[in-house]
Amino acid sequence: MPRAIARILIAVLAVGCTSGQRPGASTLAPRDTASPPAATSTTTVVVPSPPASLTARSTFAFRETLRRDDAILSDIVAYEGGFIAVGCVRFPPEPPTEGPCERGLILRSPDGRSWRELAVPGAEQRWITAVADTPLGLLAFAMTQESEPPRSRAAWRSLNGDDWEPFTIDAPSAVLFDLGVALDGATVLFGADSGHDFGVQTEAWATTDGRTWTHGTAPLTPKVATSSGVIAVGVECVDLCAPDQALSVWRSSDGLTWLADSDVPAEMAGLSPAAVVGYDGRTVVAGTASLEAGSGETVVWQDAPGGWERATIPDALGATAGRLLVIGTTMLLTAERQADGQPLAWSSIDGQAWTPAHVDGVEGATIAAWAGSDPFAVVVDESSIWLLEP
Repeated sequence: MPRAIARILIAVLAVGCTSGQRPGASTLAPRDTASPPAATSTTTVVVPSPPASLTARSTFAFRETLRRDDAILSDIVAYEGGFIAVGCVRFPPEPPTEGPCERGLILRSPDGRSWRELAVPGAEQRWITAVADTPLGLLAFAMTQESEPPRSRAAWRSLNGDDWEPFTIDAPSAVLFDLGVALDGATVLFGADSGHDFGVQTEAWATTDGRTWTHGTAPLTPKVATSSGVIAVGVECVDLCAPDQALSVWRSSDGLTWLADSDVPAEMAGLSPAAVVGYDGRTVVAGTASLEAGSGETVVWQDAPGGWERATIPDALGATAGRLLVIGTTMLLTAERQADGQPLAWSSIDGQAWTPAHVDGVEGATIAAWAGSDPFAVVVDESSIWLLEP
């Protein structure tokens, strides 16, 4: 995982550019960027509330559909035409330049099963670290690989998923973007100024037409889009954090101006967050609560209409929270038992009631990114893509 992204993960979060949009078989029509396009939900996971009679899925079997041992896969997004995955092709051993990447890599799949590499002009010695489906089209973000700051940004846009062209963003070249969200017809990008701090996601830039951009600032904590805007949840420190550093919550309707949430319960403020997702218009936070004698417990909090509510996870004592994935109307939470490293999992359809689940194929693996609904795909160990079996 690139250093710029890895340090963003204040609590091992990878929300980035994931999508709950259901991929289809059609191709994106060209977007008219001369006028503000309609809002999309590609970066906000908003699903209908499940019927009371519906039960959470208990078995999640994944099958590998792509392996690229010569590549680093960094991110994946679902869009109307299928999936786009990005990363880079590695240099052979003993690369002749700084960094591991020989060139940027973009892959497309109509169904998550068959993948095709696409042409990316000007991607030599670039690492494509993120991709997003926005009102402007599909956007891919890359960086150069200097060992010392600053690094330089590159970006590409596609209106159909197949053809990619360089895309200019009116921001300093040292600002490296790694998250794009759609808010009320606007495209809002978040990133870090690599000239000052790798991975501190405090830069925010917004546009409705791709030509005129508005600059703002944002909390340094990881962000996720919800039905009401963007929420940032995490611990506001980098590298060296005080043992009693409290979790903070910030909210924004436009991504540029932010208000602190003053109603965070004290119990939640002591959480070590691991993942944040948007689900059914709410924000769901998974993390590890510290207990006496140095042990922990995997817990889930969600932003309910009446305020933050804690869910009860069965047999979660002594477990460290991992990933929280949204798969259609189901959430899948992973964890690791602290005593022996045994992988654990639970599923839920409402964020309150969680039942044990079985994960096959990617259990215990490092999930770098995820996207889709049906089909649903994950990037595993930065070298392969796995698809959830029906």
